[in-house]
Amino acid sequence: MANCGSARLYTRQIGVDGERVARKDRRWVFEVDYERPLARGVRLGLDYRYETRTSNGPDKVFDGHVFGVTFGFDWWRSDRRAPE
Repeated sequence: MANCGSARLYTRQIGVDGERVARKDRRWVFEVDYERPLARGVRLGLDYRYETRTSNGPDKVFDGHVFGVTFGFDWWRSDRRAPE
């Protein structure tokens, strides 16, 4: 999943080339999720997210990488039998 957003911060004024102008940011996010079953009712998920932001404010430009691991447990599933 990838998306692009443009945020205009009208109330935030910054100095660019000696002038006060509205700050303009552009943000790009790329995200990948992978999930696989480990056992009955147990899942493993791996996530990666890359985000970059550009701005007309020189100190507001950054890139970021985020990695994640998740475990899911389906203890409430209706196909599980109750103990006899």
